[in-house]
Amino acid sequence: MKLTRKILAVLAVALMAIVPAACEEKESDLGLDLQDPTTIYNGIRDTIYDLTAYTVFDDSLLTSGYSAAMIGNFTSPTYGPSEAIFYTLIGLPNDGGIDFNENFHIDSIILSYRIDRFYPASADTSNSYNLHFEIRQTSEQLMSDSAYYAFNSLESNGPVLYNASRTYSEKDTTLRFKLNDNAKQLFTRADDQAEFDEQVKGLRIKMLSGSDPSAVSINLAATSTKLTVHYRYGNDTSSYAEFSAGLLPKENKYVGHFNQFVHNYTSTPLNRFRTNPQDTIRNSQKLYLTPMGGSNIYINLSSFIETFHAQHPYAVIHYAELLLPLSSDAESDHPDMVYAYRTSSTGYSAPIADLLDADISFRGFDGRYNADKNYYRLRISRHLQQLLRAQKDYGTLLTLNSRRTSPLSTIVNSTRALGCSDPIRIAFVYTEIAQ
Repeated sequence: MKLTRKILAVLAVALMAIVPAACEEKESDLGLDLQDPTTIYNGIRDTIYDLTAYTVFDDSLLTSGYSAAMIGNFTSPTYGPSEAIFYTLIGLPNDGGIDFNENFHIDSIILSYRIDRFYPASADTSNSYNLHFEIRQTSEQLMSDSAYYAFNSLESNGPVLYNASRTYSEKDTTLRFKLNDNAKQLFTRADDQAEFDEQVKGLRIKMLSGSDPSAVSINLAATSTKLTVHYRYGNDTSSYAEFSAGLLPKENKYVGHFNQFVHNYTSTPLNRFRTNPQDTIRNSQKLYLTPMGGSNIYINLSSFIETFHAQHPYAVIHYAELLLPLSSDAESDHPDMVYAYRTSSTGYSAPIADLLDADISFRGFDGRYNADKNYYRLRISRHLQQLLRAQKDYGTLLTLNSRRTSPLSTIVNSTRALGCSDPIRIAFVYTEIAQ
């Protein structure tokens, strides 16, 4: 039977009354804005501090096949210089292409990408960036049906198709590149997409040093993301054709593309990953969440699960949330959201049940930064119940949801065992079912 609002309010007050004084300020709103009222009983409220947490390298970030990408050359005050390089193919027009006969003449070629966001962002739309881009044809073939990761690259000794600086402002919505005459040799034959891919090989787009340190996220699904060829036959009137630089509507997939991410972690907290990506950062009061194939956070609850299950073998978890308080060293511009993945005995990871639960449509999972509390909050109710039921934990992996399209990073406090006064923790409500 569903509880009325009045009963819910009484229960909420009762729950708040049993909170230990030390946690009252931090967690007095536990679940009340997200909890399904039909699942609140005379629950017991508790907090898990007994967990293992450390920083791991994000060594296998897939970057091909997504609807967004990034181009950038910037320096983080914490993690040093980084580069986001974009590789892409071009898709033929939907009408099957152009008749590249002997009378075919190209007047101009314009490559454009819809801008999702500039980094660092500013509320002032007049804020401007001086950006120097280079576009070069790759000498190695980009394979449209292959998987590419953040560490992949292509040999790019082909001709330069664009090399120029331009000033962009926050109000600009499109990156626009007028390719030079070298690009015309890409359009000599196009019987089908496979043959055209062989002709193009690939384009490498990068932001050169000398630009204002920044990054641009681009939208590959937007209609303004395209390559436009203005052409004519002999002395005929000029016409144009739009090639795809992102989504291929007929195939309902994207042109072959991927991001390569390059970091220099020398003299930074992630320095050990330069020579040993399999290493971890342990026994630190700080946990690092960084994008672009940088670092993730690994959490393990084995000690808590063993103890709690022995004391409460028939406990039912009604609500649980993982709280990630930010370190005082975290930069002021915060990533949008943190995701959580459950890992298996083989190291395979998949989104936790709360993240996949269609009934809560991601609203219950949350995962977003709470400015008032200065932490990220992730709902993990089903996840924690599953771990207790299995009586085993192979680890939970935390990542940034925008790690492929944003250079923003954050630093989270570590565990209470390492002396953190505002540590990472799990607050939860449960009831004990009689045997």
